[in-house]
Amino acid sequence: MPALMAALIAAMGAVLLWQSFSDQRMRRLITDTPTSKARGVFIGFNEVVGTATADRPLLTRFSREPCVFHDYVELQEIRRRRNDSQRSRRSWIRAGSDRRAVLFEVADDTGAVGVDPSSAEIIGTRIVDTVFEDTRRMIGYSGRSLGGEGATGRFKRREDAIRVGDEVYVLGHAHLVDDGTRAEIRAEPGFPLYITTMGEAALTRRFAWRGAAMAVLAAIAVGSGAVVLATPDRVADAILPAIAGVALVGVANTANTLLLVYNGLVRLRERESRAWSLIEVQLNRRAELIPQLVTCVSTYASLEADTQQRIAGLRSGTWTDTGHELPDEADIEHATETAARQTDTARSLIGLAESYPDLKADELFAQLSDQLVDSENRIALARGYFNDSVTALADRARTFPASIVANRMNLGTRRHLTFGGDEQ
Repeated sequence: MPALMAALIAAMGAVLLWQSFSDQRMRRLITDTPTSKARGVFIGFNEVVGTATADRPLLTRFSREPCVFHDYVELQEIRRRRNDSQRSRRSWIRAGSDRRAVLFEVADDTGAVGVDPSSAEIIGTRIVDTVFEDTRRMIGYSGRSLGGEGATGRFKRREDAIRVGDEVYVLGHAHLVDDGTRAEIRAEPGFPLYITTMGEAALTRRFAWRGAAMAVLAAIAVGSGAVVLATPDRVADAILPAIAGVALVGVANTANTLLLVYNGLVRLRERESRAWSLIEVQLNRRAELIPQLVTCVSTYASLEADTQQRIAGLRSGTWTDTGHELPDEADIEHATETAARQTDTARSLIGLAESYPDLKADELFAQLSDQLVDSENRIALARGYFNDSVTALADRARTFPASIVANRMNLGTRRHLTFGGDEQ
């Protein structure tokens, strides 16, 4: 029997330790993921903060406010007798409940990104938490009678919700939808999806405290298992095995922390690489748009000779992919110079249209101009994404124990991209 009890306690310790590892992983994942702007959400793992909006919102059950998520429960108090005695006890039974969420968007000053809350871990704001009496109503929302003998007439209501207009934090994997025209954050196997009004800091603290508590409980369970195996007259002999068990939990936690640090640095480096590839894509896109815009402008015969001469002297700022996963100093300098040339050329062309109303009204010119503006906005967002990734990796690599792991990984450092006229 002691052996079985010790095995059960050890198994419980292993489960607690695994839960601790899971909570530590989530905390590290949150802290290692820089916050993106809504329009700057790209394919991959992202976090975004903004205002919840929806085309077809739900209504909260009790206050009838527009929302994108609500979770309510109503309980009714009943009185039950204890066996055949005259004494009774009171308890709560469920009278009605519902939990729903709809597709919504997170909006900020740059735009909006879609969120599919299916299979998400959603934590809303408690908007209703009350106990009241209603002796006239003894029926639940499901329609089944809850009245009669034993009902006290007391009810308890609780409702959590994410209302339209609430600030919401979303952490999850983004995909391209609608033929690649917009991003949407939704559940992805192997990646968590969290939607909450708590905010990043509160969610991080939640996982940190719970992870630490689970680790302490796991150490106590493992240590207790060794004591249970000891006979009453040999309890002192179990002290060393108990200490060894606690030390083993400590070693496992240390190894897990180092593994999480390493994986976090790898994720940040991959994010930096992805950000650089996005910048290259957008520079290429703008380099292809500018010659088309030059051709469109130069076809207007009414332009003066000096204007045609100015157009002929414009340089499109052709971009050639570096072929590097991560940019070196020369790549960053090349990108900065190319972006500056492209920006100057684009602004010169668009500025010409102000002096020629017919050109400004041309459908092709307007279409190319809109695409150029969109490309400039995307470059600015990609640059911000890259700079955030550089900052996150540099900050993480300077903190202990990540600094030890980072030195062995030879991560290197990169400076921020500043694209002159693109800088807002």
